[in-house]
Amino acid sequence: MTNRKRILLVEDEEIILADLARTLRKQGYEIAGTAASGEEAIEAAAGTKPDLVLMDVRLQGSINGLEAARRIREASEVPILFITANSIELAPDIAELPGHYGSITKPFSPNQLRETIEAILSS
Repeated sequence: MTNRKRILLVEDEEIILADLARTLRKQGYEIAGTAASGEEAIEAAAGTKPDLVLMDVRLQGSINGLEAARRIREASEVPILFITANSIELAPDIAELPGHYGSITKPFSPNQLRETIEAILSS
């Protein structure tokens, strides 16, 4: 049995998704699954039971990352880390969501990503 933390990646840009997955694996995390839309994220979170969801705010489909996070949190206490281009604009929306959330602003370094994930997982 592994102690590696499992992360669900929710990102609709394939190049960014591949880069995130590679970076996280190098840092010792396991990729629990991937999703490109809010609808897929909700389904994947229920099926994979990750330790953390790394979620882009803007996604394909009719459900954005904020709405997907709200629905995921209705069924689970998994923490969600949002990826955003503008964290100041997003802050009020995150504050309204129940549960444990954080955000990281693009562009970010692999070290910033790891530190942010570890801070969320250890709290």
